[in-house]
Amino acid sequence: MGIRIDALDADAAATLQHVVPAMKDGKTVKLTVAQINALNAAADHAVTAKATIVDAGELNLLDSADTFKRKKLTYANLVTAMLASILNGTRTIANATFTGGSFRLRNAATAFYQSFDVSGLANRL
Repeated sequence: MGIRIDALDADAAATLQHVVPAMKDGKTVKLTVAQINALNAAADHAVTAKATIVDAGELNLLDSADTFKRKKLTYANLVTAMLASILNGTRTIANATFTGGSFRLRNAATAFYQSFDVSGLANRL
C-alpha cells in the first residue's frame, strides 16, 4: 500500500504549482492548486444572480487586516460600515461632497450646490 496523506509533512509554503490527488468516477488524477483555484473561480462566476438583497445576505471576502483569511460580511453590516465611512469622514465623489454629518450635491450645469444635513443618521449607526 502507498503512503497515507495524513502521514505526509505539511508545507507552510504551499504554491500554485503544488499538486493534490483527485478522483472522480474511479479515475485518479493530479491537480495543481492553480487548477483548483480556476475551478473555484468558475463555480463562483456561475452562481445565480440575486435580484433582491436582504440584510441577512452574506458576502465572502479576504480580510487584509488578518493575513487575508476568508471572512463573511452581511449586507446589513456592509451598508452600516459604508454609511459610517461616508458620514464620519470627508469624501468627494463626482458632484457630491460628504463631510461629517452633511453632504452637498452640485449641479454641474448651473454650478448650484444643495446641502443636506444627515447628522441624525450617523447617530443611528
